[in-house]
Amino acid sequence: MSVNRKFKSEKRGVLGGPHEKKVNLASFENTCRHVFRVVRDGILLVDAKTGSVEESNPSLLRMLGLAKKDLMKIKIWKIGFLDGPLSSQAAFGRLKRGSQSCYEHLRILSKRGRRLDVDLECAFFRAGDVDVVQFNIRDVTERLRLETALREREERYGKIFNNSFLGIAIISLDLRISQINRTFSRITGYGEDDMKRLTLTDIAHPSHLSAIGKILRAAKSRANGDYHLESRYVGKRGNVIWTNTHVSAVCGTDGKPAYLQVIIEDISERKEMEARLTERNLRNIEREKTIQKLKDEFIFIAAHELRTPVTAIGWAMDLLDDCRAKRGIQEPDVMEAMDILRENTKRLSNLVTELLEVSRIEYGTFRVVPVRTSIAAVIDRALESVGSMVGEKSVTVRDTVLPKAVSDVFADPMRVYEVLTNLLTNAIKFNHVGGSVTVRVREGRNELHVSVEDTGCGIGTEEIPKLFHRFYRIENDAVKDVPGTGLGLFIAKQVIERMGGRIWADSEGRGKGSTFTFSLPKAK
Repeated sequence: MSVNRKFKSEKRGVLGGPHEKKVNLASFENTCRHVFRVVRDGILLVDAKTGSVEESNPSLLRMLGLAKKDLMKIKIWKIGFLDGPLSSQAAFGRLKRGSQSCYEHLRILSKRGRRLDVDLECAFFRAGDVDVVQFNIRDVTERLRLETALREREERYGKIFNNSFLGIAIISLDLRISQINRTFSRITGYGEDDMKRLTLTDIAHPSHLSAIGKILRAAKSRANGDYHLESRYVGKRGNVIWTNTHVSAVCGTDGKPAYLQVIIEDISERKEMEARLTERNLRNIEREKTIQKLKDEFIFIAAHELRTPVTAIGWAMDLLDDCRAKRGIQEPDVMEAMDILRENTKRLSNLVTELLEVSRIEYGTFRVVPVRTSIAAVIDRALESVGSMVGEKSVTVRDTVLPKAVSDVFADPMRVYEVLTNLLTNAIKFNHVGGSVTVRVREGRNELHVSVEDTGCGIGTEEIPKLFHRFYRIENDAVKDVPGTGLGLFIAKQVIERMGGRIWADSEGRGKGSTFTFSLPKAK
């Protein structure tokens, strides 16, 4: 009789009367059969005396990839997939004596060579006159894989956590610090046991206490928020530590914050360097201001002191010219000397005037008086003033202004005349012989644009931002002998901006000419 049949007959003598016994026994037997078939663990019934396999359930067959006929009546120690505890008849004998009944993490091979990790449990019972060993085999391969992956991930995170050059703290939702890494301890001076008795706000500098508390509460209440600020902490030794502090919530499986992660980077050295640089820069700025003030005072004084002798020289030149005319002196040398004196006196007078204008700008006494102004009339006046220069340089000047079509502007006519004269003078001086200068006027919505275009030496891209600085002159061999102070464009910029306009320059590069444009508000 097989173990299975003996097991069935043994069950028949358990219950009450004959009919009740049969009914209950049949029900019990059906239940046992159903459990045997559907249970996920593999089950193997072995004759304890002979070691022969008497029965196996479908789960075991699927697990091993075997047919039932491959197992039946084979000795348990000859099956091969239980090499460890049942590798021999002696090992089976020790098992029968109860020396061990549970094995964990055994390695077995399926028929197709797939390696499985299993837990094995043994149970002994008697079926009639036969001793039976029941082996329950549970496949724990996937569980062990997940446990291994989890352990490796925890080890990897642990290495990152402890070896990071950033300080990391894990904070519970009640805002208590539960764990810190070595860098956090090094930065703050507190050990992990110290920090477990504190909160992050306990070590915050008073000036940043409110901000740190605010971002901790914000991160706690939001599942997907990251918060960053530069903050200060007070170390265990009382030292002040500047840090970049980053706070974020780590969520659980329910998507809600489970704890907070705080990452700090020590930036104390950088902050100290920034403070030193700021202090040095402030000192440099003050020194530059002092130097600039002295320069402005010198320019102001020099311009005022020069004004009197320049006026006297001009008066003396007029007197000499009158005397020469009355006496009829026409010698070429004298005439040439008089022209040189007259030209240089004019240049010196222009320089003094420009220096005085710069001084007024710096001291805040420079004035503009905007009124309704005809830009066409101002352009005509400016063109007349440079007529002699046009003839000397053989430059063609084209005026595209249509007086009746151009709107009036709200500006100081004398100051606009000075700016336009300066731009025209430059366009002629820095042009080549036979070149051209074009004046254009363009209407905007609320402003008027006036441009002076030339075909002259052009301007390098890197030089354009410097054009309107004081005393700046273009570094170009073609124009190095052209006289000038480098103050005209600076004054022009101050004039135009004080009238509510703008001024700028454009050029395609050296030798390709340039365009200077200023805008002025339209008169309402």
